[in-house]
Amino acid sequence: MKCPYCGKEMIQGYIWSDPLKPMVWLPEGEELSFLRDTEKTVEKKNGIYWKRKPFGSHSEKRIELHICQNCNVGIAKLDKKEK
Repeated sequence: MKCPYCGKEMIQGYIWSDPLKPMVWLPEGEELSFLRDTEKTVEKKNGIYWKRKPFGSHSEKRIELHICQNCNVGIAKLDKKEK
């Protein structure tokens, strides 16, 4: 996917969340270990460690998010919910 701001290729990955830990973004192919991963281990996987409260109330959620490292923006594709 191309960044709509600069046109460079974006990196596909996922935002992971656990009710007790901060949110983490990891590139495609990397997995999160909720018991062992720290800010340093996430950075070694080329991920992003957010120091804020997680979304959702269920453990091990993830949302696909493409990130442009040049512009520091992310684009998520959200599923539609049936009404």
